[in-house]
Amino acid sequence: MSGVAKNQIELYKNDLHIYTDASKTTAGQTAAAFFVPEFNVRSAVRLPDNLSIFSAELIAIKLSLAWALEFFKQDSLVKNIAIFSDSLSSLNAIKAGKSSCRPNTLNEINDLVDGINVDVKLIWIPSHLGITGNETADQLAQSAAGSDIACANTCLELKEMYTKIQEYITTKWQHLWQSSNTGRFYRNIEPNVSLRIKYENSNPL
Repeated sequence: MSGVAKNQIELYKNDLHIYTDASKTTAGQTAAAFFVPEFNVRSAVRLPDNLSIFSAELIAIKLSLAWALEFFKQDSLVKNIAIFSDSLSSLNAIKAGKSSCRPNTLNEINDLVDGINVDVKLIWIPSHLGITGNETADQLAQSAAGSDIACANTCLELKEMYTKIQEYITTKWQHLWQSSNTGRFYRNIEPNVSLRIKYENSNPL
């Protein structure tokens, strides 16, 4: 384990440690997971296909906070919470309070933090340095990503839906373009369809 990472974790030795992680397969299957070493709580959820790893990491943090909220309702143990994530982009989005693709998830994270009556800290740690909690969360996420059934409670947000619709339309368009009996000359010049503007007249009449 990196000395810097070890020292970072040591700063929060009196807090309840939660490690979160996400995984995405080459086939586009995604999953989110978290691990609580003190109570050996292991949780992983298979997410909808083709989510970004950024979205999956945010969802992993949200799931861990939802668990913590329920735990502190039922248990008298009073500890602050330290959530360790190797996703710097997710932590930066939470800190800035902005996410173009996952604004609803970000709002849910903020609501969960507000609902927990102890101090919640979000800490970045580097991945693949042999940090036991992080490695366990990673293994949980990888295992869940291989599942055939996605969690029905996790939905795509608006921008993600737009992206998937655009990808579907572009794929259909490409198929029609390649199979058309006309336009062969131009197809040799532009074999792939695209929404990119190729030419714009900067001096209109």
